[in-house]
Amino acid sequence: GPFCEEPGDPCASQPCLNGGICQYNQYGYVCDCPVGFLGHNCEIDINGCSSRPCQNGGTCINLPNDVACICLPIFTGKFCERILNPCELLPCLNNATCVAQHQNYNCRCMPGFTGRNCEEVIDYCRLLSISCLNEGLCLNIIGGFTV
Repeated sequence: GPFCEEPGDPCASQPCLNGGICQYNQYGYVCDCPVGFLGHNCEIDINGCSSRPCQNGGTCINLPNDVACICLPIFTGKFCERILNPCELLPCLNNATCVAQHQNYNCRCMPGFTGRNCEEVIDYCRLLSISCLNEGLCLNIIGGFTV
């Protein structure tokens, strides 16, 4: 009041940090801190990485109210808890079918394609040593050749 007979509102200055909620009480105020923070004014960011949440060799990064895991190439998931299906990366080209085998994959190529990821067009003219008579030409087509 005008003669200081009533205490001021200690929450008026918004002392609680990081989304903490100020609650007035008989001693002044108390901050109700969100998950991930503590301290009188919610000023301490609890390191979520201290519990080592990342699995399978993942690297933990502490974030406000959360953590992020950077996984080794063969793992996925929020905590690197799942082995990545290598076919999820869509390695096979030219409409090939991907077949996962543990942590590896094989591509079943469409006719006319070869290579680890079916990235190479088969040169049937060279492969079959086609030699055309009378200055004819051997032309590759997908899945075969024509003379």
